[in-house]
Amino acid sequence: MSNNGRRMEDISRGGRESPLPDTSVLFGIDAGALFTKVVGLDHAGRRAFHDKWPCGEDARLRLERLLTWGRSVNARFGSAGEAFPRNGCRGYDPVVCLRAAARSYYPQARNILEVGASHLTLVRLDGKGRVASVHGNSLCAAGTGSFLDAQAARMGIAYDEPLAKERLADPPSIATRCAVFAKSDLIYRQQEGFSRQALWSGLCRGLADSLLHALTRGRSLAGTTVLCGGVALNATLVEWLRVRLAEHSADSNLVIMPRPEYAAALGAALLAGAGEPAPRTAVGPDAAPGRKRRPELRLDLSKHPGPKQRRPKRDDTGNEVTMHEAASGLHGRGDIDVFLGLDIGSTSTKLVLVDIAGRVITDIYRPTGADPLEAVWKLFRAVRTVSRDLDVRFAVRRAATTGSGRKLVGTLVGADLVVNEITAHVMGAVRTDPSVETIFEIGGQDAKYMAIRDGGIVDANMNYVCAAGTGSFVEEQASRLGYTIDEIGDAALGTSPPYTSNRCTVFMEQDIMDLVAKGATRREAAGAVMYSVIDNYLAQVVGPRPVSSPRVFFQGATARNRGLVAALEQTLGMEVVVSPLCHVLGAYGAALLATGSAGEGRSRFRGFDLGDRDVIVREYECGLCDNRCRLSRAEIEGEEERPVWGMKCGRDVGDLRRRDLKEYALFERAARLGLPSEPGPGAATAGRPIIRIPRALTMYADHPFWLAFFDALGVSVELGPAASRRSLDLGRTFSGPDFCLPLKAAVGQVAELLGRDDGAPVFVPFFLADYASPRFSHSRLCPYVEALPAMARAALGGNGLDLRRLISPIVDLRHDDGTNAAALAEAFSAVFRMDSAEIKRALGQAHKARRNHESGLVAGGRAALEKARADGRPAIVVVGRPYSLFDPLLNHDVPRTLARCGVEAVPMTCLEHDPRGLAGELTNLFWTYGQ
Repeated sequence: MSNNGRRMEDISRGGRESPLPDTSVLFGIDAGALFTKVVGLDHAGRRAFHDKWPCGEDARLRLERLLTWGRSVNARFGSAGEAFPRNGCRGYDPVVCLRAAARSYYPQARNILEVGASHLTLVRLDGKGRVASVHGNSLCAAGTGSFLDAQAARMGIAYDEPLAKERLADPPSIATRCAVFAKSDLIYRQQEGFSRQALWSGLCRGLADSLLHALTRGRSLAGTTVLCGGVALNATLVEWLRVRLAEHSADSNLVIMPRPEYAAALGAALLAGAGEPAPRTAVGPDAAPGRKRRPELRLDLSKHPGPKQRRPKRDDTGNEVTMHEAASGLHGRGDIDVFLGLDIGSTSTKLVLVDIAGRVITDIYRPTGADPLEAVWKLFRAVRTVSRDLDVRFAVRRAATTGSGRKLVGTLVGADLVVNEITAHVMGAVRTDPSVETIFEIGGQDAKYMAIRDGGIVDANMNYVCAAGTGSFVEEQASRLGYTIDEIGDAALGTSPPYTSNRCTVFMEQDIMDLVAKGATRREAAGAVMYSVIDNYLAQVVGPRPVSSPRVFFQGATARNRGLVAALEQTLGMEVVVSPLCHVLGAYGAALLATGSAGEGRSRFRGFDLGDRDVIVREYECGLCDNRCRLSRAEIEGEEERPVWGMKCGRDVGDLRRRDLKEYALFERAARLGLPSEPGPGAATAGRPIIRIPRALTMYADHPFWLAFFDALGVSVELGPAASRRSLDLGRTFSGPDFCLPLKAAVGQVAELLGRDDGAPVFVPFFLADYASPRFSHSRLCPYVEALPAMARAALGGNGLDLRRLISPIVDLRHDDGTNAAALAEAFSAVFRMDSAEIKRALGQAHKARRNHESGLVAGGRAALEKARADGRPAIVVVGRPYSLFDPLLNHDVPRTLARCGVEAVPMTCLEHDPRGLAGELTNLFWTYGQ
């Protein structure tokens, strides 16, 4: 019910969209991060008007008109927060506005979840509808609407199309804790061959998990939860939220507020109509005219080729096709030998054909559109069109691929050469201008620095996982500001924008939106984007590395943006050289490298008609090793070979034998020493009771101790599985504060064992300290590791799991066996009949088993190092706590990766521990793993 006692009409009915509604007397305004929303109500409290406008000058002018008109008819205005108009508008807390709007439709609501363009808010209500608590996201905008909108646009997905509405049961996992990392992960999955629908469903699942974790902190959302904000229009995300909320609480009920993006504006109108006192008066923007500004963006030293010099043509599929001088004499000459270079990037895909002399015949550029294979097929069709126009047939002598999708596409098209991006870019740049010394390359998702001496690479650097300050950010901001990617650079020229953040894409974006909200023009905001991107690149990629003077080479599709070139010139104070081929130099370099590999025999290239043949890609899981790689196999019409990709173990295609890496043998032995007959589920010895232990945290070092201990007591032990994506998801879902990844995985592993319905107890001790050492003051473990049982109980309580099955004695190996035996006997009394004397004898067996285990590790390590030295092979000691050393998920399989490179991987637990040589100042090194 509304505050005036009347039932609100459905907000989706009967609304008029007029800038000056003649029936509205109550107005609510919500000035959001991207849009300003307005709702008008009539005398009866019914909605008569709603509209929204992108934030900026136009929105301010419309609001001023609306306010001026409203004062002439004595209309009342309420604002969710501080709106643009300076006078005559009451400002209400946005949370109070959300409560008023939600309860006008759902008086029984217990939770309000708002997901906006740049913020997340969870409002919990008590039984009387009063605000009980409010939780929001941090400054980071990960998981909010602006990020989803940007990714939908990049993938060519509209929220109302069927593809965006269907939730897939098992989509790929996407890392969504950070918006920038999520973008990088999407690109990685895209280049693995996943479909747009699979990527979208995986992204929405990850964001649903992330936002619930950020806001609920492990507490369930019981009762009716009202979802509002523009993201509520995303059907796939809504479905994943329903799934996750149902997992949290059996009585959860998620409802979508009608016209969810207008919720705060509606609430403000209701509060103004009820005459609710406003805690503050809405104020206008602070344009900060005195804010320090950047140098004017202009090109004084640099010459930019621009599109007129290239004269490209755009075909009906979005390909940008440019013909070069080398093509002018080819008309009607029949078969033409060419060399093909393909650069499959995250946001754009490029193709270059060169002749035997390395002269460019044609280059073709197009967006990748989250579907690298379809992008390549469209490029191939454009090549066939060029071939028809020239009345020739291109005979590919050699084909080369580069870019993030080089392996996937190279496998499918039959590339003769697959080259890394830096090699390809340097080859293309040096051929363009042999005098090049410093190359700056900013792509759609990555950025590179390359130093050249005498035509060869002497130094190179790339951005890492974070994609801050790359071309995709420029494209997203262009769209947000109402420009195309081709327009934003020219729009920025001539402006002197204020300083903005350059550290993180998310904060850079928030700064840009804040500029617009405070009165900056679109052109000034565009200029700020240019400087932020260049500052980020220079700080994060170039760093302290040398930059040649008096000029640098700038390449990548971003170099076509004159605003970025001007920002680079104004920042460095030197000439920036841009090649007409700047956006295709990677493909050009790959084609040139292909000419160098020309020899006898046919090319493996499958032909430019490949995209018109049936290509069926099937996914399956490989079970030949513990990696469980998710592989893809292609069936190509007219080809006997079935290309396979996705292997992470170094196995060759067609090699179906289980491969043992001798360089990894020590790791496998260390992880399994003491587990000669490790039982699987249901394999307990007949007649013996069973206890389960999660394979987590201290158990990676202490499993021999506890296996021997329980064996001496006549109890069978079942070690749980290693950490998995499922256990990690469970841990993230149930955990409250932001603990470390190993602890979240451990909570999930405990949940998995408690989830088995056979009633077996689960052993998770409070393990306080290891054996005392005379050389150190203490031998403590991490407080989080010590407290795992309590944290698991707190996280898993109320989620339908029987916590009485958790057996959690206090164990402190600094104490004598009698003390520990008494604590263990008390904890076991509810499930096993055994006295302290039995337990004390079992502890003696456990100590012996652990000593044998550790001495076996040291002997194995010594033998492995001696053999590596004798064979002349390198060896690397991998340092870490036991759970990060031996769990493949937590260590990202780094030890096995080293082994695949022919390096003997040696865990630090296989080195002899001798503290006698340590200096006295280290005696207070109280962490046992640090010792």
